[in-house]
Amino acid sequence: MAGAAAMQNPLEGALFMTLFGIGTLPILFIVLIMGKKIFLPMIKYISAFYPYMIILIGIFLIVRGMNLGNYLSPALLKSTSAKIQCLIK
Repeated sequence: MAGAAAMQNPLEGALFMTLFGIGTLPILFIVLIMGKKIFLPMIKYISAFYPYMIILIGIFLIVRGMNLGNYLSPALLKSTSAKIQCLIK
């Protein structure tokens, strides 16, 4: 939708969306046909990892909110003396 919104006029946007939809149809049919044969046996093994993934995401979000100033947890304010200014007076 972002690509269609970036077009110059609505007709070009509609053409972009139409061609995008036609381009995705082959892969959608492949997933529809092969999905049950390939993924059905794997669902049992993947569902065993759900609790671990939820714990890992929870730990990541806690570290992210700690404002440590590194790649995983960027600092929101560069210095402690910085003030957040509001535009409404």
